[in-house]
Order: sequence, then structure tokens, then C-alpha cells
Amino acid sequence: MIKEQMQKQVMADFEALPLSPFSKPIRAFDGLYPEDEEECQAYWDFIHWAINSEHALLLSIPKQENVYEFWAIDFDISSNDSSAFNTIDYQRLNPDTFNKYHYRIKKIFEKIRDLAMLHSSISNPEGKKNTYQRYKNLVEKEFREPAKSLLATCNKNPKWVDKEKLIPKIAALNSKIRKSKHIWHEHSQLKQAIEDI
Repeated sequence: MIKEQMQKQVMADFEALPLSPFSKPIRAFDGLYPEDEEECQAYWDFIHWAINSEHALLLSIPKQENVYEFWAIDFDISSNDSSAFNTIDYQRLNPDTFNKYHYRIKKIFEKIRDLAMLHSSISNPEGKKNTYQRYKNLVEKEFREPAKSLLATCNKNPKWVDKEKLIPKIAALNSKIRKSKHIWHEHSQLKQAIEDI
């Protein structure tokens, strides 16, 4: 009993001593990694090689390029924007992700078709003029202005621009302008074609 009391007394005295400024905390991982920088680098290179060799077969499978350049969002289930449509199960069952850009372009072409049909059904010249102006403004805003700005960027900074990526974008916008004109001419003449029959 006296021995236990003396041990408690010694421990209490030891805990009361101030810490030395040179003392370091003992960590569980001390001595796990090599101390030398070159040995540490060699250690991590070996770990990297071992992990890659385990997955070498999976990494050798060719990956299909993303055609639409649509970047899927990283979903966080615990966040407020979580729903049934952004879960892993939904993604696994519906692998084709929704492409917002192509949906937007589709809706623009539908709007052009609607404006052309409205233009063909209006008998008032002022209404026809306003509808045609709405069509021109839509094409200008969605396709022509971005194409002009890309072309101006290409002409202004030819050394700083990646022409291999920029020229196909301009060509795609020009093809959308031509498609818009085709839709307009096809549907704005609809009333005239019906009257000719």
C-alpha cells in the first residue's frame, strides 16, 4: 500500500514538471517512413509502382472519348442538392448523361421553327417584319456573335490561340447559322406552299 502511494506521489510530481522546449511528441508513424529524402522518394516510387501493377490490366482497357465534352458533376450525397437523379444507382442505370448544350441548341432550332411558322401565318406586314427581326436577333445572339468574337480573338492573338480547337468551334457555329437559315426558309414558306397546292 505504501508502495502504491509512493508511485502515485512520483507520478504526480512528474506530471507537475514543466515540459522541455526540446521535447517532441511521440507519433505512431515515427520510424515508418525512411528518414533520408532519396530513400523516401524511392519508397514512394515503389508504392506507386506496386499499386499501378495491381491495376495494370484495368488501365490497359481503352477508354472511349467523350464526344460531347460534357463534364459530369461530382455528386455529394450528404449535400442539400442531393436527389434521386444524382445517385450512383441512377447513373449506373442511365449511363448516358444529359447534355445541356445540345438540349439548348435543339430548343433554339425549335424556337426558329416556331418563329418561321408564325411569320408564314401572319398577314400583317408589320407583324411579319417584327417576327423576322426576332429571328435575326436570335440567330445573331446565339450563333453569329460568338462566331465573330472567336474569329476576332483568333485574329487579335494568333500566337496565343489554339487554332486546332478554335477553328472547329467557328465552323460549328457557322453550320448552325446555315441550319437556322434552312429551317427558316423551309417553314416560313409553309403557308405559300399550302396555298399553291
